[in-house]
Amino acid sequence: MRTINILIIGLAIVLSSCSSKNDSAQKVCDCFDQVHTISAMADDQKEVDLIVDSCTRLYMSTLKSLEGDSDKKDAFEKAYRNCQEK
Repeated sequence: MRTINILIIGLAIVLSSCSSKNDSAQKVCDCFDQVHTISAMADDQKEVDLIVDSCTRLYMSTLKSLEGDSDKKDAFEKAYRNCQEK
């Protein structure tokens, strides 16, 4: 139950903080930022691993959705790298 609550809170934060030029990149970046926050509070590494898996799936599905448009994919990757550096 606690894992579900953590996932819901994490996803709510991710979905509510989309004010970047590239919303997809910001969502992925925010998701991984939440991993750091939640990992400090989690009692069980499995909880953290679930969230990391969710973030990874979000990243991979975003890349897959951009496969046909190299310009948008490049913009996503650039925005994601910039977000990671902050």
